Amino acid sequence: MATDVSTWSAFAADYDPAGQAASMTRSVAEDGSSVNFTLDRLTMLLQGDQDRPFAAALGMAGQLAVSLPEELDLIGFLLVVSGHVERTPGTQAVVSCAIGHGARGVEWPLESIAGAPSGDSREVSISDADFRLECFTSDFNPAMVGEPPFPPLPPFPITMTMQARRRAIDESIGLTITDFRVIIVRSA
Repeated sequence: MATDVSTWSAFAADYDPAGQAASMTRSVAEDGSSVNFTLDRLTMLLQGDQDRPFAAALGMAGQLAVSLPEELDLIGFLLVVSGHVERTPGTQAVVSCAIGHGARGVEWPLESIAGAPSGDSREVSISDADFRLECFTSDFNPAMVGEPPFPPLPPFPITMTMQARRRAIDESIGLTITDFRVIIVRSA
């Protein structure tokens, strides 16, 4: 089926322990060049006493498909994952994302090996920052090879993961992935 603009499918979740897929908000650029998914619960928080977790991991994975105009000279897809981290010095974390065969990650290493021992009267510093990860996968438009009717472009996998660890009772870390966007990259 030939289209004038790219048409995006819904995100098909394969792994979604947070139940995020059901409440994602999707918005597609008017020209079909990108799709954005806003998330409201892909969040991980480690804090509290010795009976609370000191380490955790959370992720989401699925597939996304797009129908392309036959004349679109596709180079690939760019995945942009945005979020926020808030942490004390005795924590560490990593967030990673992948689209197709491209993957990227960002790390927050320990800032202090001592951490904040329980009962310490000193003020614990909390740092917070937004993060943005970008990763790319190359691809081509099926209409560029062969004769009509052209097969559809197969769906591509998308994964996002978070893992974190705190070293002491008084340490805390919170990670949130707020949204992800997939952008069509085409030749000029």
